[in-house]
Amino acid sequence: MRKIGLVALEEDNCVFMGKGMIVFFYVDDIILMNRKEDRQAAEELKNQLKSLFEMRELGEVRWFLGIRVIRDRSQRKLWLSLENYITEKMKDLNLQPSTRGHLTPLSSDPAPGPKDYEASAESIHLYQRKIGSINYAATTARPDVAKAASRLAESLLRPTEIHHLAADHCLRYLYRTRTLSPSYGGSGDYSPSLYCASDASFGDDPITRFSSQGYTTMLFGGPIDWKATKQRSVVTSSTEAELVALSVAARNYIATRRLLKELQLRFSGEIPIQMFCGNRQTLSLLTSERPQATTKLKHVDIHRLWIRQTVRQGKVSVDWVSTDKMVRDGLTKILTTQKHQNFVQLLNMQVRACGPSVNSVLDFGRLLD
Repeated sequence: MRKIGLVALEEDNCVFMGKGMIVFFYVDDIILMNRKEDRQAAEELKNQLKSLFEMRELGEVRWFLGIRVIRDRSQRKLWLSLENYITEKMKDLNLQPSTRGHLTPLSSDPAPGPKDYEASAESIHLYQRKIGSINYAATTARPDVAKAASRLAESLLRPTEIHHLAADHCLRYLYRTRTLSPSYGGSGDYSPSLYCASDASFGDDPITRFSSQGYTTMLFGGPIDWKATKQRSVVTSSTEAELVALSVAARNYIATRRLLKELQLRFSGEIPIQMFCGNRQTLSLLTSERPQATTKLKHVDIHRLWIRQTVRQGKVSVDWVSTDKMVRDGLTKILTTQKHQNFVQLLNMQVRACGPSVNSVLDFGRLLD
């Protein structure tokens, strides 16, 4: 790549830049991005790549790794759709769609089965296929099922009938809402254009008492990075759980900002450093000169001091925002139908079929009628 003037980014070695273009490689799939004024240089680069590799040009990107890329150039909007992927997975798994229920990814918490339970090889294989299908959706274009994917994946080696039913429920939810797509751009007010929100659910695992944690990073109105995981040690308060979650989110957010800086993405000023947290006590530990609360847990204290240092260095700025206005609640909790719909709206996921019509995000509720 260097021979033809492309240099790999430090933050992601699969992304190259050069000659006013961005080139992204994923195994044998390539996306080339350029501005209109660099179109001639892009053609020359494609010819150079063709001289090095056996390639087939597919034109403007419409599909990538099972994701449909839908654009409305007049409105300067873009959607990422998994409608076809979800439909194919339902067929592959021989699952029949349902016209009733399945209003949320999970209806209840599918806790892991007994430690002495032994599932059959066939059951394990089928369950892992189901979770693999859900997880791909959860990590590419369906952040609304990230919490469900994380929870269901805890039983990959000991799936019971309850877990199979829960996985089927999630897949049927995905099918019922298959036209839901994250949306980016447009004329809406998405200020700040880049921000990250984190959350934790204190000691919510009934067996281990580990806490759930999650974060979402939004850019141009839509989610670009998100994660729902479980903390791997027990903490003794919701503030400690929030501190650990915020530290994890901040590290990923800083990495995202470094990537955007390398990509030379244009903002009105400096790349935003805004983060949001829903716990006032956690916020006071980061901003007060003499915080009142302390912790005797070494690993939590390290997270506290690191994020406090990061805030003081100006690498991130953390503010409080109420739970109902923050894009993260659905990454740590199993929500009711109404709260889940609110979560989907905050993610700016819109009903967008792979056809000519565009519906508002407010039409999401009609999918559940």
